[in-house]
Amino acid sequence: MHAEIVRLSLHHVDIKIVSGDRMHVLQWRRNLLWDEVLLDGSRQAAIHGLWGRENV
Repeated sequence: MHAEIVRLSLHHVDIKIVSGDRMHVLQWRRNLLWDEVLLDGSRQAAIHGLWGRENV
């Protein structure tokens, strides 16, 4: 398994994960009032509000 950061900015983090012949993209997005985590473009987790956002 190999992982590398392909984008790192204030509100976006994209990580490419390669395992054998399969590749996945893990994405974290911070918006004004919510955070979300996506795997291959599909939302896996989200949290809304200003408190507890780091728990996602």
